[in-house]
Amino acid sequence: TATTGTLPQDVSDRGFLIANNGTDYYVNDASLIGDEHTSAVGDNANSGRTVDAPMASLAAIFRAYDLGGGDVVFVDTGDYQLPTNIVITAQDAGVEIRGPQVAGHRAVLDRGNTAGGSYVFELNDADGVILSNLAITGAQYGVYASTSSDSDDVIFRDVEVYNNSSRGIYFATSNDGTLLENVVAHDMAGGFGVYLQGVDATVTGGEFYRSSYGVYLSGAGGTVSGARAWGNARGLSLIGTGSRVENSVAFANSYGIDVSTAMVVGNQVYANTTGMILGSGTAYGNEIHSNGTGVTVSTGILRENQIYNNSGLGVSVSNNADVGFNRIYTNGIGVRIAPNSFYARVELRNNVIYDNTTFALEIRGGAGGHQIENNTIMHDGGTAVDVVAGTQNAQIRNNIFVISNGRGINVANDSQLGFRSDYNLYDLGVGGSVARWEGIDFANVVDWFYEIGQGRHSIEGDPQLIDSDGLDDFLGYDSAKTGEVFIIDDGDVGFSTVGVWVPRVDGFGGDSLDAAPSSEADAVASWTFSGLA
Repeated sequence: TATTGTLPQDVSDRGFLIANNGTDYYVNDASLIGDEHTSAVGDNANSGRTVDAPMASLAAIFRAYDLGGGDVVFVDTGDYQLPTNIVITAQDAGVEIRGPQVAGHRAVLDRGNTAGGSYVFELNDADGVILSNLAITGAQYGVYASTSSDSDDVIFRDVEVYNNSSRGIYFATSNDGTLLENVVAHDMAGGFGVYLQGVDATVTGGEFYRSSYGVYLSGAGGTVSGARAWGNARGLSLIGTGSRVENSVAFANSYGIDVSTAMVVGNQVYANTTGMILGSGTAYGNEIHSNGTGVTVSTGILRENQIYNNSGLGVSVSNNADVGFNRIYTNGIGVRIAPNSFYARVELRNNVIYDNTTFALEIRGGAGGHQIENNTIMHDGGTAVDVVAGTQNAQIRNNIFVISNGRGINVANDSQLGFRSDYNLYDLGVGGSVARWEGIDFANVVDWFYEIGQGRHSIEGDPQLIDSDGLDDFLGYDSAKTGEVFIIDDGDVGFSTVGVWVPRVDGFGGDSLDAAPSSEADAVASWTFSGLA
């Protein structure tokens, strides 16, 4: 060992950094406009460890440092073009990458290559990574974790993912416990906004729109809560066992909510082609309205929902479903039972079904003995309950029928086998009759029993309903406007702005405005209405 004279020395083959300790790292582009994390433009010759010495790219930070839990990489406002995937591996597990947080400020990470294998972030055994306040775009998949990745408990917080060619966020099986908080995923060109295959994935809040699937969770135990999905082929889709969709809004999709075994609770579902597809799960306390078809249910349970103003079917049943305690009104047809299994048995109990246009209930087949019990059915005109298409063993018992200008029950010639009707109460108004059998109307329960042998214990009378048409004295839903509609678009009288606003070519009337980043803090838009009563 040399202790005197010339000490051991060498010249580095390349540049290297000697940086301060700490857990904060900084990235900035070549501009200071809208910056909130840094005070200088980015340069990869900088250390990236202080606000006045940010690096110019995320890739440079990951190549220069071994990051981990507790470390935060601050990415400031700007547009970042990415020539390669940002790969996060086990040695960087737990790191957070955080963009700007002030409204209108964006850190846009643009891969600029939508071909296969191009991703903004690629995770491999990267447990506990946090991505927050970032805009992720221009890739095949915005964020990708493969089946061999095993990246668990990854968190996305206030992230926007958009204009990726196939999927915004795609985590295959083995990547469990993923959490999305207030993520916005949109315009995925016929692909998936969010596609999570791992177990126990959670999506809370957020907007998901203009993709083939807004959110698709296939792993067990997935949860979607407080989300909004619109303009997709399928808005919110969950197929894993033990999944749950709650307190969310699905509108203007082809299919609003599509679940297999999930619990669907407290959602608003409207203006879809089909509001909800329910396999063998349970839908409880949802408001489902103004769709083409409200709900299609196979073997699931439909409980205490409001299902109204659907232009076609309120409820479409295709197998052994349990439909009970719902309010089903002002639809084209209230409920249609059309089983795809000959021996299917549907239970329709304790529902209030009223003000539907064609039928309150249409039964089209099945020999398992459908149970139509304890319902209140109010119908004006035509037929309330239509039993057709070779139905066998249908049981209609202990219901209240309030009928005018039509009949309570029609039984087609091919649907008499095993049919039973009894213990029903009929309140017959003007033009109302009890039933039709082989084309003959039976005006009262006496004839219905003595001529056909049905309804031995049925009676006619007043069911003593309390204010069935409510405070507005209108039975059902009325879509008529209650007054003049006022629309103030940008540029109309009554609209004004403060600050700098940038025009866009979307929104109502084909245009909209975004607050410019330089003016975000002071930008205000106002709409002033007059003549409102």
